[in-house]
Amino acid sequence: MRAHAGNATTGNGLSANVISSDVFTNTTGSPLIVVYDIVPVSTDGCEGNTVQ
Repeated sequence: MRAHAGNATTGNGLSANVISSDVFTNTTGSPLIVVYDIVPVSTDGCEGNTVQ
């Protein structure tokens, strides 16, 4: 899996849809399943439960 150069940066304080237009290229020739692990972070910096 190769990420395209224009993909969003990860980090705190970003909008909820920041990764919605990211593009990846499957270089394996076989189907892949992509799973995002999202960790919500409060304005105080406290992390919530990871969700997929």
